[in-house]
This record gives sequence, structure tokens and C-alpha cells, in this order.
Amino acid sequence: MSEMATAHSMLARGQQDDATRVIREVLEAALGELAEEVMPVMAVLTRAVYYIQLGELTASCRDAEEALDSARAMSAGGIAGLALEVLGAARYRLGHFECALEAWSAAIDSFRMVEVFNGAARTGLTAGSNLLRRRDPRSVAVLEGAVSDARVARCAPTEEARAESRCALAFALERAGRAHFRFGQVQLGVADLHEAQRVLQHIGSKREAAEVSRSLSSLLAASRSS
Repeated sequence: MSEMATAHSMLARGQQDDATRVIREVLEAALGELAEEVMPVMAVLTRAVYYIQLGELTASCRDAEEALDSARAMSAGGIAGLALEVLGAARYRLGHFECALEAWSAAIDSFRMVEVFNGAARTGLTAGSNLLRRRDPRSVAVLEGAVSDARVARCAPTEEARAESRCALAFALERAGRAHFRFGQVQLGVADLHEAQRVLQHIGSKREAAEVSRSLSSLLAASRSS
């Protein structure tokens, strides 16, 4: 589970202090010594996440935009990426899909600029998965980007970040494989799903690896019959 997803879950259980700690850790990883300077912005961003859990989506957009403006004023690319990620989530829940996609795309760019590739991979996976659900061919390029970002993130300086990148890579490969199958690129889909299976086996996720294997068999059978 990604850091932001963990924070969302904590807020849903009323664990605001724990959620704040998780987001602070994300900021510290992204910004290092600058973290203390962005604590006020983090508070606004935490509130934006909390508003999503409450269903107050307009308020969440407002706070995420405020955090984004502050982050950009400080040239804090890591927190700008997080603010855009949250803004995209709020817009998506409001039903404004293209606006959500715009925010997620900007988040990916922001994360890449400061070399927070786990954040870029996570956001690309979110955006690409939602595009795939809509049978949108743009999903292929977005998910391929998430795969590339997750590969780069495997060189992260901490073991925790590297472990997160391996999980992100497996899920991005699985989604990308499905997207390739969806749009007729069967061989690319097979390669992605085989690699996803290997990554999952390597990290000890045997059940998920078996699920990918079953999905591959089903997708191949469907492609042969179509």
C-alpha cells in the first residue's frame, strides 16, 4: 500500500495524528532538510486528504490547490507532486475525469523533476488504471510510463523505497499487460504479465503471482477466440 493510501486509511479510522506522521515521512523523504519549512503546507494537505474521506470534495480541491500554490512558491517539487496527486483524487471523485487526469499528469512531471520516482510510478498507476477502466487507449502510454518510473525507483537510496518500487513495478506491469491486451498488443501484454509474475514471486507474493498467471491464461484464451 502506498504512503498516501496508508494515510487515507488512517484518516478514515480517525487516526489523524498517525496520518500526519505518514505524510510528514513522505515529505521528509522528498524534501530532506526543507521538511520543517513546509509543515504549514503539509497541514493543509493533510486536511485535503481528510476531506476526501468525509466526502467534502470541493473543500478537498480547495485545500489541495492552496497547498499546491504554496509548494510552487517554495519550489518544493515533492510536495507539489503530492498536492497534485490529492487534487486529482478529489477531482476524480467529483466526476471531473479529464481535470483529474490533468492533475495526475502534472503530479507525475513534478515527481520526476525532483527524482521522486516512486511517487511518479504510483500516480501513473492510478491514472493509467482509471484510463484502462474507461477503455481509453491513452492508458497504454501512461502505464508504460509507470513501469519505467518504477524501474528507476529500484535504485532508490533506502531499502524501504526500493521495496515499494518493486511492488509498484509488479502492479504497473500487470496493468500495462492488460492494457496491451485490450488494444491488441498481445505479445507486449504477455511479456509484461510474465515479468509481473516473476517480480511478485521474487518479493514473495505467491498468491498474487498465481493470480497474474490465471489472468494471463484467460487473456490469451480470449485473444485467440476473438
